[in-house]
Amino acid sequence: MSDRTERRLLVAALVLYGLIAVPTGIRRGTDFAIHIPIAQAWLARMPLYESAPHVGMWWPPFAIVLVAPFAALATVAGLAWAKAAWGVVSLACLGWALDRLSKDGWRTVAVALLAVAVPLHRNFEDLNLNAFLLALWVAAARDVRAGRDTRAAMWIGTAAAIKVYPGLLLAYFVLRRRLRPLAFGIGTAAALTALPLLAYGVSGAAESFAGWTAHGTAVQASLRGSNQSLAALATRLHLPLAGFAVLELSCLGVALMAALRWKHEARPCDELAVLALAAVLLSPIAWVHYFLLALPAWLTALRLGRESPHPWLKPALFLAAVGTSGVLTVFSLSLRDVVFGLSLYTWGGLVLLLLLAFAERGSVPKTAAAYSG
Repeated sequence: MSDRTERRLLVAALVLYGLIAVPTGIRRGTDFAIHIPIAQAWLARMPLYESAPHVGMWWPPFAIVLVAPFAALATVAGLAWAKAAWGVVSLACLGWALDRLSKDGWRTVAVALLAVAVPLHRNFEDLNLNAFLLALWVAAARDVRAGRDTRAAMWIGTAAAIKVYPGLLLAYFVLRRRLRPLAFGIGTAAALTALPLLAYGVSGAAESFAGWTAHGTAVQASLRGSNQSLAALATRLHLPLAGFAVLELSCLGVALMAALRWKHEARPCDELAVLALAAVLLSPIAWVHYFLLALPAWLTALRLGRESPHPWLKPALFLAAVGTSGVLTVFSLSLRDVVFGLSLYTWGGLVLLLLLAFAERGSVPKTAAAYSG
């Protein structure tokens, strides 16, 4: 099948999915809707972050800037049109990312999408930011593969300015002792966070930043419900502070081990994939839609499943996919609540991370073109 035909099929699939996802986002879209007033306040240079959210954390200042054009559209044409536009732009980001990831093979990409199916759809139900983050991950992976580390770090810094937790991807440059790109990544995240607030002047910027950090800490209610982070798992297991620390450090240690193993096989994109999965798990709040960022890790895992000599690996990957796909949450609300209470997404992510760190690999083709775009 030619590249042109594949792209046409991708566009057709996105249009068909958009006919479902965009109207769903218009009806719901709560994450986007609650940030519209903040973006309108920023446009009017009114105070920001004056109250705490009911659950979760306010989006960072740069994310509010991204919402601002849509907030202006909502003022002129209504909230429904703003939600529709946000959904279409998110769909375009998803399509661009999948087109670049297709170098790993469309069948593999399709299976990986099934492994994050509910997180993908929840992103469009809630109208969150994860399609943007996935596109930024792909942009960073392409630049890393091409040897453009500084630009890759700036893409990661942009993602960190949008949602904070992708900042863990900068650990890639720490592991490779590349301090200049690391500095550019940190600088990009800091600048994109500070610049929107400087519209209020220095004192106003400091006050707004203090408001964001004060109201941005995870409230206790955020550690329940659909939060599938390690912090929420520790709360559900009633672990003491020391137990929580051991859990977080163990996860980080496994992630770094996995990244180092892929580093030794000269697969930088797979290193970034592992770190993206770890970033989701280690984030204090990891709503279901965060697990869309596990898609690159699934591409790595599926390739590992083809290469590994162990017959047990594919069943283990299937069990991990049951967790991260959210398939058990679609049958009934009561079952969904049970699944959330068991932190099934978290366990699926942890199993996937362990497999990426410790499962034996077969021979890795030196000419693999994954993520090359």
